[in-house]
Amino acid sequence: MKKWLQKLHINEKHLLVAGALVVLVVLLMSFNERISGLLRLETDRDQVNTSVGQLKQTQQNLQTQIAYATSEIAVEEWARQDRKMVQEGDVAVIPLVAPGTTPPAPTAVAPVTTTVSKWDVWW
Repeated sequence: MKKWLQKLHINEKHLLVAGALVVLVVLLMSFNERISGLLRLETDRDQVNTSVGQLKQTQQNLQTQIAYATSEIAVEEWARQDRKMVQEGDVAVIPLVAPGTTPPAPTAVAPVTTTVSKWDVWW
């Protein structure tokens, strides 16, 4: 091998330095790839942490709504407002139309009919 190197006028030290440079370049490329992977993973981690924070806030809001919906106050509000129920001792007041006045007639909306040709139905 030394004869071959002497013909090309290459010193063994130069060959070792060139080999070391090649190894160094390969290591730097690998390091660069790992750093870019690390940056991508850190970005993903930050996005997941943001999503987790939002989900925790949603969970807390839902737990608050569940606590309210299962409370006696919510049940009483529902019974009084939606079902018009009264408790013992309450007096139910039903507003009536004043005598001599006519309540407004409900307006009827005429249905809109569209004619479709047989060709459009077939198509």
